[in-house]
Amino acid sequence: MNNHLKPVKMITIIALDALAERLISDLKACGIQGYTMAEVAGEGLHVRHFSGWEGRNIRIDTLTNETKAAQLMELLSDQYFEKYGIVAFVQTVEVLRPEKYN
Repeated sequence: MNNHLKPVKMITIIALDALAERLISDLKACGIQGYTMAEVAGEGLHVRHFSGWEGRNIRIDTLTNETKAAQLMELLSDQYFEKYGIVAFVQTVEVLRPEKYN
């Protein structure tokens, strides 16, 4: 393993695309500035979407420190989980230049 790799938290959020702007605003409110967003498809506990009028799903990935990850997950739990079919999880990943994610 490369000694220059350092652990950070990767948060993944999967939600309806109608929530994209609000979720990005929440990321920024937690002090998280960078993210990657893509349209995704899949099937799970919630009903699978078969037509575009129902909306599309997005996946937002971001890297941050443990404190901001905990803050964002608490916000998601409080503001979204009871109202929306949203999935969010945190993983520990290793990166070069961990100072970018503080």
